[in-house]
Amino acid sequence: MIPSKCATPAALKQSRRATIHVFPLTVPRPLVPEDGQRQTLSDCVLAALRDNGVSIQPGDVLCISSKVAGLHEGRMVQLDQITVSRRARWLAWIFRKDPHKMELILRAGPVTAVVPMRRIMKKRSGAQAVERLSTDPETRKQAMDLLDRFEVFTVMHAAFINEAGIDMMNSPSGHVSQLPESPGLTARSVRLALRESLGLHVPVIITDTVAPIGRLGTVDVAIGFSGLVPVERKLIAEDLFGGLGPGGGTIVVDSIAAVAGVLMGQTTERTPAVLVRGCDYIAEDLDPSEDERCMERLTYPRGTAAPGVVLSVLCTLWYRLASLVVGGQNGP
Repeated sequence: MIPSKCATPAALKQSRRATIHVFPLTVPRPLVPEDGQRQTLSDCVLAALRDNGVSIQPGDVLCISSKVAGLHEGRMVQLDQITVSRRARWLAWIFRKDPHKMELILRAGPVTAVVPMRRIMKKRSGAQAVERLSTDPETRKQAMDLLDRFEVFTVMHAAFINEAGIDMMNSPSGHVSQLPESPGLTARSVRLALRESLGLHVPVIITDTVAPIGRLGTVDVAIGFSGLVPVERKLIAEDLFGGLGPGGGTIVVDSIAAVAGVLMGQTTERTPAVLVRGCDYIAEDLDPSEDERCMERLTYPRGTAAPGVVLSVLCTLWYRLASLVVGGQNGP
């Protein structure tokens, strides 16, 4: 059952809403692996809706943190129980990381980049940036001590994710959380459970926190979704003056995830899910195989990423060379 008011791009254009309401679904205590064994993720969400007195309405979108989704799929593990391979042990020694965590990173997928994070942040400008974001000098010192010497980045679910999404924060002592294996199918299972329980089509987005390249700080993005078109279909559209432009392809699922992430937080908020009301989207109902591959719809077309990087480097060098030949200063 798909709400007609979200069914077509034409209807979407005519029904822009001016207000977005966001409802945090808090839990009374931190969730632990035993909670994931006692109930499904869908049951956890339904209980949180009931306990917080929130009723879902047509057009709402449910955002769920990857941590609670992984917990209910058995993806929170005790670190010292992980069998470490010879490769992981050597790489962990070279890059000063926990070998058990390094093993989990290698299992998640190929490493795309390694950043000497501690060295960068201990430079004067980096330390000043940490000071601006810290609440007091002691917190700043602790933050610097907690920084990994090397931060590993992996391309997963159409995003650059640090440490393959493996997180010790808000996990019981000695445990780490991992991302769901297939966030798209996780979102689908919750969406279908909500439809069966409530008789409503409720799109579901699985979110994770990433550090955007070039930005100091973090933001929540979608790593899986089900029930809505992920990107606004306006890549070529008229502007205010009637001209055509290539803009307008807003990543809807990331925009909604970012809104939810403000309330989810990353420390003591105890808010594993957020209901967002008032966002415009186009609803859809796909088969399981398409939901499983949902993030492929946000990645660069196959075969374009590597050539794009090479061509970009060559064009940049070409620009630098041309600038040297032409001479002069930047600007008009």
